[in-house]
Amino acid sequence: MASPRHILIATKYRFIGDTLLSIPAIRAVAELWPEAKVSVLTGSKALEALQHCPYVHDTIEFDPYRASDKGMLRFLATARELRKRHFDLVLVFNRSFHSALISVFGGGRVLVGWEGFDKRDFLLQSVCPYGREDCEIDSYLDIVRRAYEFLEGGPPQVQFDRRLEVWLTDQERENVAEELKTDSILIGMQPGASHDDKRWPVRSFAMLADDLTDLLKDSKIILVGGPEEMGVAEEMLGFCSEKTRSRVINLTGVLPLRQTLSTLTKLTYFIGNDTAIRHGAVSLNAPSLGLFGPTSVAKWGNPSPPLHQVIAAPSGRMQDISVEQVKDIVLQVIPTLEPERPISFVK
Repeated sequence: MASPRHILIATKYRFIGDTLLSIPAIRAVAELWPEAKVSVLTGSKALEALQHCPYVHDTIEFDPYRASDKGMLRFLATARELRKRHFDLVLVFNRSFHSALISVFGGGRVLVGWEGFDKRDFLLQSVCPYGREDCEIDSYLDIVRRAYEFLEGGPPQVQFDRRLEVWLTDQERENVAEELKTDSILIGMQPGASHDDKRWPVRSFAMLADDLTDLLKDSKIILVGGPEEMGVAEEMLGFCSEKTRSRVINLTGVLPLRQTLSTLTKLTYFIGNDTAIRHGAVSLNAPSLGLFGPTSVAKWGNPSPPLHQVIAAPSGRMQDISVEQVKDIVLQVIPTLEPERPISFVK
């Protein structure tokens, strides 16, 4: 078969973290078919994470979970838009039947994706197994490999780059709260998460914040998260000491995604649950510690010590991660991050 000239990547519509984990595969597509035009079909939230991506030529915004995009009329309108672009190859990074179906209605010539999801295999021209315990980065890359084998007749003779990336402009990097433009030790925390069972208890976050502000001179706690996490942040603050609350900058629910990502670049260290913001920290090389319980570290953790570490609760329950475990890692790592800057501990 001829090499594709127009490639569509259909990602998950809403999950920003999954979008970030797909970046190495999007980069691999651009490297394997440098002459091809690459488009991405996804929702508005995920598109924010892809802004300024050098591997993507254009994007098609569509989110069937959003009221304005629901229904057959909107589905067919999006399919017509896809047909205009004459896609030779569609990489279905979403596991849904819907993503495969709209790619078919959109005129995709060759569809490649994981097998065994939503009884959709008959819609795909080529499939590959989905490794449920493999890192999600590698699972996306498996689709790219399979597509290359199907179209080019053999496996790609390259070593794929697995690094995550996010692209911020200089203006975006400076678009942060004035309180963050300081020489203080800035410790970011995200007590919220998409599901309750993925959240480290707010009391534990509060105890950690109290301990760190007691031990580290000139330190501040920066809280981040989406609007739906504002209640969790307030609950955490209710358990903090008065001293800690006086040194907290609560940005939860205040910042759009791009500004939250910029905030991560100003932090000394970030501690959070298994969330898109934690994936953003890894993407930006902002030192981080991820806390995991019911979700697989092998699948979603993407650790790269010492800069990015994880703690996984063997029991799968977040409450079984102790404050001491987290504090010990933070106090070990922070002094190594800026060796030229002495870190002062309260005696």
